[in-house]
Amino acid sequence: MFTKNNKGFTLVEVMIVVGIIAILAGIFLVGSGQFRAAAVLSRVKADVQKMEALQELYYTLNGDYAGSEGDLEGGGPTPPRSDISYYSNGSCSGATGLSSIGAADYELCRE
Repeated sequence: MFTKNNKGFTLVEVMIVVGIIAILAGIFLVGSGQFRAAAVLSRVKADVQKMEALQELYYTLNGDYAGSEGDLEGGGPTPPRSDISYYSNGSCSGATGLSSIGAADYELCRE
């Protein structure tokens, strides 16, 4: 007589798998943005601490703080390769955050 040949997947099974993959991808994408932001913040903190140490070294050697990064030995940290382009100790438009280490405040700016 007739035999039913069940090869392949039904539409419902395929839709369930696609839904599960979409949920997992959404969780991953949301989580990875937070890790990226934490990495940038960590880099900024390290750069500010390096600048603080270079300023203290300059003060120890010269009796005054450096007026610019060019005066410091080592030149200070380089900006990361991203849309964040520089650090400023003054006011800037488009500031995205404020960090305070010691007595100095630094704003993270975008060009």
